[in-house]
Amino acid sequence: MGTRLALRDIDERILQPLLQSVVADSETGILVTDLNHATLICNERFGEIWGLDIDLSVRETVDGVRATVRSRLIDFQAWEENLNQVYRDPYYKQIDQLVLQEPHAVIHRYTGPLVDSGGLVVGRLWTFQDRTRSDRKTRILEALHETSLMIDADPRKVYAGIVERTSVYFGTWVLLSILDGEMMRFEAVGGATNPAQGVAGNPVQDSYCQLCLKQDQTLLIQDARLDEVARKILPCSLGLTRYLGVPVRRPSGEAIGTLCILDGLSEQEFDPEEIRFLEQIASRIGGEIERENHLAQLQSELSTVQKNLIDQEKLVVTGQLSASISHDIRNILSTMQLQMKMPGLSDAAKLEMMDEQVTRFRVLSNRLLSYCKPNSGHMEQVDLHEILLSVLEMLNTHAELAQILVEIDLGASDAWIMGDRVRLEHLFLNLLLNAVQIVDQGGRIGIQTIDIGEDLIRVMVWDSGRGMSLDAQQNLFVPFQSGRPDGIGLGLYSAKQIIEMHGAVIQCESKIGVGTKFVMEFQRC
Repeated sequence: MGTRLALRDIDERILQPLLQSVVADSETGILVTDLNHATLICNERFGEIWGLDIDLSVRETVDGVRATVRSRLIDFQAWEENLNQVYRDPYYKQIDQLVLQEPHAVIHRYTGPLVDSGGLVVGRLWTFQDRTRSDRKTRILEALHETSLMIDADPRKVYAGIVERTSVYFGTWVLLSILDGEMMRFEAVGGATNPAQGVAGNPVQDSYCQLCLKQDQTLLIQDARLDEVARKILPCSLGLTRYLGVPVRRPSGEAIGTLCILDGLSEQEFDPEEIRFLEQIASRIGGEIERENHLAQLQSELSTVQKNLIDQEKLVVTGQLSASISHDIRNILSTMQLQMKMPGLSDAAKLEMMDEQVTRFRVLSNRLLSYCKPNSGHMEQVDLHEILLSVLEMLNTHAELAQILVEIDLGASDAWIMGDRVRLEHLFLNLLLNAVQIVDQGGRIGIQTIDIGEDLIRVMVWDSGRGMSLDAQQNLFVPFQSGRPDGIGLGLYSAKQIIEMHGAVIQCESKIGVGTKFVMEFQRC
């Protein structure tokens, strides 16, 4: 602001009323003080901005005026220190912004020296422009922009974030409530000290929201104590006398709840633009709630489809498993029948052959049992070497029929662990039987144990088969995934379950054209 003024020599009788007219009609709050901060001139707009009696201001002492405006200042001490700084330098100029309270206002402030024709500072000019409305528009646009950028796959996170951001804008408590029978269910709560935090909701009859939903439009209760109906509702007796509620709607227009501001700040009025802002926010939240409902419906439909697919898969697997079992049983019975009819065999030889086929039945039954879901089982101290030898004995007939060499290297010094003997037999039988079925005639399979420090024992089951690709290894332990056309895909899945039941780990190492190795590590007891 300049310090020069073009002025014709005029009669003093004209100058004073002219000055009064210009200052009085200004939309800007004007204050002129002497160099000691005593008020010389102030206009009506200045009094409106600060809530002062301007006649009293020109008669009051400096300390008296400061005491009068004290309640409007958020940080009175900082404001007073700034004034002292300004008045220490007669030529000091300053442009800044003040935020006032009770009521809220944003004021653009300027101060500069008043200089006479001789260049001497004779006083200080202050101007105050109320920019609350423009500041409010800016903050609303910023809040709308910020909420428009809130995106998440979970709609609940979005509307909870929007409610919290709205609470920050208004500087008070905000509630998103959904009508649920006779209750208003709190879906999101804004404001760290909001008493509704952690509360599920409240009865409809105990909320102002019932009035908003009944009218089916935006409802403002500035002071419930002055409202014949609202003062009888519970929040009024709790000191929550100010309410601004906006219906939250479905796309069809049906109101399903409210977005509301609820507090005791009845002396603070909402600007029409703030009411429109809350209505826009409620519309955005309604869209997110609709998206949430749509996703829930899709999830329900997907669950139904998934269940049907699983049921169909179970039926397919049951059919495959039945066919496989039937095929194995038929082969064993056919072999027994042929052996019984072979001429020239002694009874002892026939009994030995029958015993081999019974062993094959035992292997088959053990493999079927391994498909059962592992439970807690019967845990006791068991010797892995003893279990492995028992499994190899059962497998011997299969290996001989397939003309496969079995190599054994039980090199671990101590093979005692806590485990379920039956489940462990199923585990190793599945792995070894898989190896037998994969290896071609004349190939090799093997089993090896070694010590890993004092606490662990490593068991390795390997074969010289065709190996597996990386893709096949990734799906190795997935149920109903099999690398063989006639496979069921439950053997390795059940093996993984048994391993986890024993607190052990299993890994697969495989290379195309070389073979496959399963490596397991158990904790010694």
